[in-house]
Amino acid sequence: MENKKHPHKDLLRWRGTLTNFGLMISISAVLAAFEWKAYEDKPLWIEI
Repeated sequence: MENKKHPHKDLLRWRGTLTNFGLMISISAVLAAFEWKAYEDKPLWIEI
């Protein structure tokens, strides 16, 4: 039986790079979430 895998389509050689890229994206998202500031909305007019 022939081996049907193509060496130029092998993702295992990119495993380290893809893992590091995923970690970078996820850590950036977490840091952005912690640094995000939320301000309380002030009313446009004062109720009497």
